[in-house]
Amino acid sequence: MTLRNLFGVMVLVGLGIAIYRRLTDKPQRVKSYVSDWLAIAIVGAIILSGMVLDSSQISSYSAFAEMAEDYGDITDPEELLPLETYWAAEQGLVSPNVAKPYDPALIEEGREIAADTCMECHAPAQSAFVSYSLAKVVGPAAHGLGEEGVANALYYLHIILCFGLLAWLPFSKMFHVIATPVSLLINGVMGFKEPGKDQANVVNRRMIGLSACTHCGSCSELCSSLMFYESFQNDFILPSEKVQILKKVAAGQKVDDQTMANLQKGLYICTSCDRCSEICPSGINLRELFISSRYQLLNRGIPETSMLSHFSFPLSLTKNFIDDHKIALKKLEKIFKDSFTRLKDLTSITIGDPVQVGTDSYQSCYACQRCSNICPVVRLYDDPVKELDMLPHQIIFSLGIGNKDIAMGSQMIWSCSTCYLCQEHCPNKVELTDIFYNLKNAAIRQMEGGRA
Repeated sequence: MTLRNLFGVMVLVGLGIAIYRRLTDKPQRVKSYVSDWLAIAIVGAIILSGMVLDSSQISSYSAFAEMAEDYGDITDPEELLPLETYWAAEQGLVSPNVAKPYDPALIEEGREIAADTCMECHAPAQSAFVSYSLAKVVGPAAHGLGEEGVANALYYLHIILCFGLLAWLPFSKMFHVIATPVSLLINGVMGFKEPGKDQANVVNRRMIGLSACTHCGSCSELCSSLMFYESFQNDFILPSEKVQILKKVAAGQKVDDQTMANLQKGLYICTSCDRCSEICPSGINLRELFISSRYQLLNRGIPETSMLSHFSFPLSLTKNFIDDHKIALKKLEKIFKDSFTRLKDLTSITIGDPVQVGTDSYQSCYACQRCSNICPVVRLYDDPVKELDMLPHQIIFSLGIGNKDIAMGSQMIWSCSTCYLCQEHCPNKVELTDIFYNLKNAAIRQMEGGRA
């Protein structure tokens, strides 16, 4: 009884920590769905109903009388009185026949009877420290309402909750109690981060990994892409949220186009740093799962504008899915070329109103070309104009004459390493790198169908 109560308290403490963590996490990185709260509620209800049921049985007079008759062979009320007094005084019984103050002589006599007839197979009620404490509150209330009916109601409630959880288990996050040990065993056989020789085994590992996720949010708290999540407000940048929607995709459930687009962007913004896999308590190789899912979605033919950004750098270093990456990138490059006018395609240049790029510092440029001369990307090429379309000082000049379109169409803004050398060495404090960031964001909005 002590261990049962101890483990019950441990579960309740764990549930309390989970609730506190989900309510107080700021900024909100640990997301909570209805299923998460339902799982916490059902487990908590099972533990609490079990403790209250135990306390009602401790205080139940009918249960005491039945036990005395079956195991003590005591039916005479006078013979039963000492045992009843002892149980009321020290074992939490709520008796209609005895009341405080209890007779010490009867208590001692009842203790001797209990030692001969009860204690060989009955643990002291005080050992169930939680249920015994609750019995002092539940017992009088149950006695007033009809203890046998209350005990039966609590028993059936506890049983229904237990069987309800078992029935819900295969269809909910609670399936992790089965899938997580299997996932850890597979890691022990195949190796946690080993690529795997048999593709069928690799796929099985990924699918079991999806089921093993507890949606605890530990991966999201340590994700190196958190700053992008806080900027883009795309939930699927967070690893734990990617797993939840990937479960639906893997199960063949219907997912709307906007959600799929957000998932694809979230998968691509992932830096593949592998922090999530290292912290995952279920032993899921999340990096492998996200990389494979990324290119599975790209193979649908929907372009991902994030491929033009620096997110391509860490992904290209892994040298995985090279052909798939090239195919997706070519589709995106075609859209990029069709969306903007190139400098070499212009037949005439007109002067327009100043453009909005988050700052007007570009108006201070006097074309000294210091930015282009110091740029490491420009110096990388023998013919930088051919490779980059426009040099940094030309981009700033195009903004000065009000032609934002050719600036957004320049390869230079995408090849920029954001080293800030140009901005640091500009004599007129033109914020070149920040302007390039604004141009990239405007270009992506235009390519995705919005207005720059």
